[in-house]
Amino acid sequence: MKIAILGCGGVGGYYGGMLARYYSADSQNEIIFIARGNHLEAIRVNGLKICTPESEFFAHPNAATDVPAEFGVFDLLLVCVKTYDITAALELVRSNVGAQTSIIPLVNGIEGFEIIRKKFPAAHVFCGCCYLNSFVEAPGVIKFRGGFAQVQLSYENAELQNKISGLLSAAGIDVYAAADCADKVWEKFIFGSVLSGIGSLKNESFGEIAASPERRQLTRAMMNEVYSVAIAKGIKLPATIVETLLSKISTFPLEARTSMQLDFTNGKRTELETFIGYVIRCADELKIEVPEYKKVYATLSSNN
Repeated sequence: MKIAILGCGGVGGYYGGMLARYYSADSQNEIIFIARGNHLEAIRVNGLKICTPESEFFAHPNAATDVPAEFGVFDLLLVCVKTYDITAALELVRSNVGAQTSIIPLVNGIEGFEIIRKKFPAAHVFCGCCYLNSFVEAPGVIKFRGGFAQVQLSYENAELQNKISGLLSAAGIDVYAAADCADKVWEKFIFGSVLSGIGSLKNESFGEIAASPERRQLTRAMMNEVYSVAIAKGIKLPATIVETLLSKISTFPLEARTSMQLDFTNGKRTELETFIGYVIRCADELKIEVPEYKKVYATLSSNN
Protein backbone atom coordinates (compact mmCIF):
# COMPACT_ATOMS: atom_id res chain seq x y z
CA MET A 1 0.00 0.00 0.00
CA LYS A 2 1.00 3.59 -0.59
CA ILE A 3 0.45 5.35 2.75
CA ALA A 4 0.79 9.12 3.09
CA ILE A 5 0.66 11.44 6.09
CA LEU A 6 -0.52 14.94 5.22
CA GLY A 7 0.93 17.19 7.91
CA CYS A 8 3.74 15.85 10.11
CA GLY A 9 3.26 18.01 13.18
CA GLY A 10 2.41 16.65 16.62
CA VAL A 11 -0.32 14.27 15.45
CA GLY A 12 0.86 13.36 11.96
CA GLY A 13 4.47 13.15 13.08
CA TYR A 14 3.71 10.73 15.90
CA TYR A 15 1.43 8.38 13.97
CA GLY A 16 3.49 8.74 10.80
CA GLY A 17 6.58 7.92 12.81
CA MET A 18 4.97 4.75 14.13
CA LEU A 19 3.97 3.70 10.62
CA ALA A 20 7.38 4.51 9.13
CA ARG A 21 9.24 2.62 11.86
CA TYR A 22 7.19 -0.49 11.13
CA TYR A 23 6.57 -0.35 7.37
CA SER A 24 9.31 1.63 5.64
CA ALA A 25 11.51 -1.45 5.28
CA ASP A 26 8.55 -3.49 4.00
CA SER A 27 8.59 -3.76 0.22
CA GLN A 28 4.80 -4.14 0.19
CA ASN A 29 4.20 -0.74 1.75
CA GLU A 30 5.50 2.77 1.06
CA ILE A 31 5.36 5.55 3.66
CA ILE A 32 5.29 9.15 2.44
CA PHE A 33 5.53 12.18 4.73
CA ILE A 34 4.07 15.42 3.37
CA ALA A 35 5.60 18.32 5.28
CA ARG A 36 7.15 21.71 4.64
CA GLY A 37 9.89 24.15 5.58
CA ASN A 38 12.65 23.43 8.08
CA HIS A 39 10.72 20.48 9.47
CA LEU A 40 10.72 18.79 6.07
CA GLU A 41 14.42 19.45 5.53
CA ALA A 42 15.32 18.00 8.94
CA ILE A 43 13.29 14.87 8.18
CA ARG A 44 15.06 14.46 4.85
CA VAL A 45 18.49 14.73 6.46
CA ASN A 46 18.05 12.83 9.72
CA GLY A 47 14.64 11.18 9.65
CA LEU A 48 11.93 12.09 12.16
CA LYS A 49 12.85 11.75 15.82
CA ILE A 50 9.99 10.64 18.09
CA CYS A 51 10.47 11.25 21.82
CA THR A 52 8.11 9.57 24.30
CA PRO A 53 8.34 9.24 28.10
CA GLU A 54 9.54 5.66 27.61
CA SER A 55 11.87 5.86 24.62
CA GLU A 56 13.19 7.71 21.60
CA PHE A 57 13.49 6.50 18.01
CA PHE A 58 14.14 7.81 14.52
CA ALA A 59 11.57 7.10 11.82
CA HIS A 60 12.71 7.06 8.20
CA PRO A 61 9.88 7.27 5.65
CA ASN A 62 10.38 6.06 2.11
CA ALA A 63 9.92 9.67 1.01
CA ALA A 64 9.43 13.12 2.53
CA THR A 65 8.06 15.79 0.22
CA ASP A 66 6.19 19.05 -0.25
CA VAL A 67 5.27 18.04 -3.81
CA PRO A 68 3.03 14.98 -3.32
CA ALA A 69 1.76 15.04 -6.93
CA GLU A 70 4.95 13.18 -7.87
CA PHE A 71 3.86 10.07 -5.96
CA GLY A 72 0.66 9.03 -7.72
CA VAL A 73 -2.56 7.84 -6.10
CA PHE A 74 -2.44 6.97 -2.40
CA ASP A 75 -4.13 3.92 -0.91
CA LEU A 76 -4.32 5.49 2.56
CA LEU A 77 -4.10 9.15 3.53
CA LEU A 78 -3.97 10.40 7.10
CA VAL A 79 -5.01 14.08 7.18
CA CYS A 80 -3.34 15.72 10.17
CA VAL A 81 -3.35 19.46 9.51
CA LYS A 82 -4.85 22.47 11.29
CA THR A 83 -8.44 23.10 10.26
CA TYR A 84 -7.61 26.56 8.95
CA ASP A 85 -5.09 24.94 6.57
CA ILE A 86 -7.26 22.04 5.47
CA THR A 87 -8.64 23.48 2.22
CA ALA A 88 -5.19 24.36 0.88
CA ALA A 89 -3.74 21.07 2.12
CA LEU A 90 -6.42 19.00 0.39
CA GLU A 91 -5.83 20.87 -2.86
CA LEU A 92 -2.14 19.91 -2.57
CA VAL A 93 -3.07 16.20 -2.68
CA ARG A 94 -5.92 16.52 -5.18
CA SER A 95 -4.18 14.35 -7.79
CA ASN A 96 -3.21 11.76 -5.14
CA VAL A 97 -6.77 10.87 -4.16
CA GLY A 98 -8.83 8.45 -6.20
CA ALA A 99 -11.71 6.03 -5.78
CA GLN A 100 -9.35 3.52 -4.12
CA THR A 101 -8.09 5.99 -1.51
CA SER A 102 -9.05 5.64 2.14
CA ILE A 103 -8.83 8.88 4.11
CA ILE A 104 -8.70 9.16 7.89
CA PRO A 105 -9.22 12.69 9.25
CA LEU A 106 -7.17 13.21 12.41
CA VAL A 107 -7.95 16.90 12.65
CA ASN A 108 -9.30 19.12 15.37
CA GLY A 109 -12.94 20.09 15.39
CA ILE A 110 -16.06 18.76 13.74
CA GLU A 111 -15.90 20.45 10.34
CA GLY A 112 -12.84 18.66 8.94
CA PHE A 113 -14.69 15.43 8.11
CA GLU A 114 -17.36 17.28 6.14
CA ILE A 115 -14.79 19.37 4.27
CA ILE A 116 -12.84 16.25 3.24
CA ARG A 117 -15.95 14.32 2.22
CA LYS A 118 -17.15 17.22 0.08
CA LYS A 119 -13.72 17.61 -1.56
CA PHE A 120 -13.31 13.89 -2.30
CA PRO A 121 -16.79 12.35 -2.66
CA ALA A 122 -15.48 9.28 -4.51
CA ALA A 123 -12.90 8.37 -1.86
CA HIS A 124 -13.45 6.24 1.27
CA VAL A 125 -13.61 8.99 3.90
CA PHE A 126 -13.57 7.51 7.39
CA CYS A 127 -14.98 9.17 10.46
CA GLY A 128 -11.99 9.51 12.76
CA CYS A 129 -10.31 11.31 15.61
CA CYS A 130 -7.57 10.89 18.19
CA TYR A 131 -6.56 12.09 21.64
CA LEU A 132 -2.87 12.87 21.50
CA ASN A 133 -0.71 15.30 23.46
CA SER A 134 2.32 15.80 21.24
CA PHE A 135 4.01 18.66 19.43
CA VAL A 136 6.96 19.64 17.25
CA GLU A 137 9.73 20.32 19.76
CA ALA A 138 12.21 21.33 17.04
CA PRO A 139 12.47 20.77 13.28
CA GLY A 140 12.51 17.02 12.77
CA VAL A 141 11.61 16.26 16.41
CA ILE A 142 8.20 15.20 17.78
CA LYS A 143 7.64 15.07 21.53
CA PHE A 144 4.80 12.89 22.81
CA ARG A 145 4.07 13.69 26.46
CA GLY A 146 2.34 10.39 27.17
CA GLY A 147 -1.25 9.54 28.01
CA PHE A 148 -4.07 8.53 25.69
CA ALA A 149 -2.88 7.97 22.11
CA GLN A 150 -5.76 6.00 20.60
CA VAL A 151 -7.02 6.46 17.04
CA GLN A 152 -10.80 6.11 16.84
CA LEU A 153 -12.39 5.41 13.46
CA SER A 154 -15.41 4.06 11.65
CA TYR A 155 -16.52 3.37 8.09
CA GLU A 156 -19.67 1.87 6.63
CA ASN A 157 -17.73 -0.90 4.85
CA ALA A 158 -16.73 -3.28 7.65
CA GLU A 159 -14.22 -5.19 5.51
CA LEU A 160 -12.32 -2.04 4.59
CA GLN A 161 -12.55 -0.74 8.13
CA ASN A 162 -11.01 -3.96 9.47
CA LYS A 163 -8.25 -3.83 6.87
CA ILE A 164 -7.24 -0.26 7.71
CA SER A 165 -7.51 -0.67 11.47
CA GLY A 166 -5.41 -3.84 11.23
CA LEU A 167 -2.74 -1.99 9.26
CA LEU A 168 -2.54 0.72 11.94
CA SER A 169 -2.62 -1.77 14.82
CA ALA A 170 0.24 -3.79 13.35
CA ALA A 171 2.43 -0.68 13.60
CA GLY A 172 1.74 -0.42 17.32
CA ILE A 173 -1.00 2.20 17.11
CA ASP A 174 -3.88 1.73 19.55
CA VAL A 175 -7.07 1.63 17.43
CA TYR A 176 -10.73 1.74 18.41
CA ALA A 177 -12.95 0.76 15.46
CA ALA A 178 -16.74 0.84 15.54
CA ALA A 179 -19.70 0.87 13.21
CA ASP A 180 -20.17 4.56 14.01
CA CYS A 181 -17.74 6.73 15.94
CA ALA A 182 -19.52 10.09 15.59
CA ASP A 183 -20.07 10.01 19.36
CA LYS A 184 -16.32 9.51 19.88
CA VAL A 185 -15.53 12.43 17.59
CA TRP A 186 -17.86 14.65 19.61
CA GLU A 187 -16.47 13.38 22.92
CA LYS A 188 -13.01 14.35 21.72
CA PHE A 189 -14.30 17.70 20.50
CA ILE A 190 -16.01 18.53 23.80
CA PHE A 191 -12.82 17.73 25.70
CA GLY A 192 -10.49 19.56 23.30
CA SER A 193 -12.77 22.55 22.84
CA VAL A 194 -13.23 23.25 26.53
CA LEU A 195 -9.63 22.58 27.58
CA SER A 196 -8.32 24.65 24.67
CA GLY A 197 -10.53 27.57 25.58
CA ILE A 198 -9.86 27.57 29.31
CA GLY A 199 -6.18 26.69 28.97
CA SER A 200 -5.61 29.54 26.55
CA LEU A 201 -6.99 32.19 28.92
CA LYS A 202 -3.87 32.18 31.12
CA ASN A 203 -1.82 29.37 29.52
CA GLU A 204 -2.71 27.01 32.35
CA SER A 205 -1.77 23.32 32.11
CA PHE A 206 -4.19 20.44 32.57
CA GLY A 207 -2.82 19.98 36.09
CA GLU A 208 -3.39 23.63 36.98
CA ILE A 209 -6.93 23.54 35.62
CA ALA A 210 -7.72 20.35 37.55
CA ALA A 211 -6.30 21.79 40.80
CA SER A 212 -8.39 24.98 40.66
CA PRO A 213 -12.02 24.77 41.93
CA GLU A 214 -12.85 27.86 39.87
CA ARG A 215 -11.42 26.35 36.70
CA ARG A 216 -13.10 22.99 37.30
CA GLN A 217 -16.42 24.78 37.71
CA LEU A 218 -15.89 26.63 34.43
CA THR A 219 -14.83 23.39 32.74
CA ARG A 220 -18.03 21.67 33.86
CA ALA A 221 -20.19 24.60 32.76
CA MET A 222 -18.64 24.78 29.28
CA MET A 223 -18.84 21.01 28.83
CA ASN A 224 -22.53 21.12 29.68
CA GLU A 225 -23.04 23.89 27.12
CA VAL A 226 -21.37 22.05 24.25
CA TYR A 227 -23.06 18.80 25.32
CA SER A 228 -26.41 20.55 24.83
CA VAL A 229 -25.34 21.58 21.34
CA ALA A 230 -24.30 18.03 20.46
CA ILE A 231 -27.58 16.54 21.67
CA ALA A 232 -29.55 19.13 19.70
CA LYS A 233 -27.60 18.11 16.59
CA GLY A 234 -28.68 14.49 17.07
CA ILE A 235 -25.43 13.08 18.45
CA LYS A 236 -26.00 10.16 20.80
CA LEU A 237 -23.94 10.82 23.91
CA PRO A 238 -24.43 9.33 27.39
CA ALA A 239 -25.84 11.62 30.08
CA THR A 240 -22.68 10.93 32.11
CA ILE A 241 -20.30 12.20 29.42
CA VAL A 242 -19.36 15.40 31.25
CA GLU A 243 -18.28 13.48 34.37
CA THR A 244 -16.38 11.01 32.19
CA LEU A 245 -14.49 13.79 30.43
CA LEU A 246 -13.74 15.62 33.67
CA SER A 247 -12.10 12.46 34.99
CA LYS A 248 -10.13 12.08 31.74
CA ILE A 249 -8.15 15.24 32.49
CA SER A 250 -6.20 13.40 35.19
CA THR A 251 -5.09 10.72 32.68
CA PHE A 252 -2.87 13.29 30.95
CA PRO A 253 0.48 14.53 32.25
CA LEU A 254 0.07 17.47 34.67
CA GLU A 255 2.03 19.76 32.34
CA ALA A 256 -0.08 18.89 29.28
CA ARG A 257 -1.40 21.78 27.19
CA THR A 258 -3.53 21.83 24.05
CA SER A 259 -2.19 22.78 20.65
CA MET A 260 -4.40 25.88 20.59
CA GLN A 261 -3.00 27.30 23.80
CA LEU A 262 0.54 26.59 22.63
CA ASP A 263 -0.27 28.58 19.48
CA PHE A 264 -1.62 31.44 21.59
CA THR A 265 1.51 31.39 23.74
CA ASN A 266 3.82 31.34 20.74
CA GLY A 267 1.97 34.08 18.89
CA LYS A 268 0.89 31.76 16.06
CA ARG A 269 -2.38 31.56 14.19
CA THR A 270 -4.87 29.68 16.37
CA GLU A 271 -7.87 27.40 15.93
CA LEU A 272 -10.14 29.68 17.98
CA GLU A 273 -12.91 29.45 15.37
CA THR A 274 -12.53 25.67 15.14
CA PHE A 275 -12.82 25.06 18.88
CA ILE A 276 -14.86 27.94 20.28
CA GLY A 277 -16.42 29.89 17.42
CA TYR A 278 -17.97 26.73 15.95
CA VAL A 279 -19.86 25.99 19.18
CA ILE A 280 -21.21 29.53 19.36
CA ARG A 281 -22.32 29.49 15.72
CA CYS A 282 -24.10 26.15 16.16
CA ALA A 283 -25.69 27.31 19.42
CA ASP A 284 -26.99 30.47 17.78
CA GLU A 285 -28.51 28.44 14.93
CA LEU A 286 -30.13 26.06 17.42
CA LYS A 287 -31.17 28.87 19.79
CA ILE A 288 -29.18 27.41 22.70
CA GLU A 289 -27.60 29.64 25.33
CA VAL A 290 -23.83 29.23 25.76
CA PRO A 291 -22.84 32.18 27.99
CA GLU A 292 -19.54 30.77 29.23
CA TYR A 293 -18.41 29.99 25.68
CA LYS A 294 -19.23 33.52 24.63
CA LYS A 295 -17.26 35.00 27.56
CA VAL A 296 -14.21 32.88 26.74
CA TYR A 297 -14.50 33.69 23.04
CA ALA A 298 -14.71 37.43 23.74
CA THR A 299 -11.58 37.32 25.92
CA LEU A 300 -9.54 35.22 23.52
CA SER A 301 -10.67 37.18 20.46
CA SER A 302 -9.19 40.31 21.97
CA ASN A 303 -5.85 38.50 22.36
CA ASN A 304 -5.84 36.63 19.03
